[in-house]
Amino acid sequence: MQMMNKNGFSRCGENYINRLRKEGRYSTAHVYKNALYSFSKFCGTLNMSFRQVTKERLRRYGQYLYECGLKPNTISTYMRMLRSIYNRGVEAGSAPYVPRLFHDVYTGVDVRQ
Repeated sequence: MQMMNKNGFSRCGENYINRLRKEGRYSTAHVYKNALYSFSKFCGTLNMSFRQVTKERLRRYGQYLYECGLKPNTISTYMRMLRSIYNRGVEAGSAPYVPRLFHDVYTGVDVRQ
């Protein structure tokens, strides 16, 4: 079994998911887990480093989700979860700060009435 990078993107996400579960925030943990798994599957690895999370990869991932038939709000939710994991890595000093990393992907909410 492959060891996860101690300070990698995947590890940071898993650590946060475990913390959410310990706090009893199971639904939130579930959404983070789905987003992290989906992105990892798209990238072809369950052991992703922060440097592998690039503007181009995020843009292609958003397009992939759209082509798979996901709705804009679902895509936005996944992107916001990934951005949150990235921001936690930056705050912990595990990830390099990349200005506007998530600028080119949809992170809004489509309000329907």
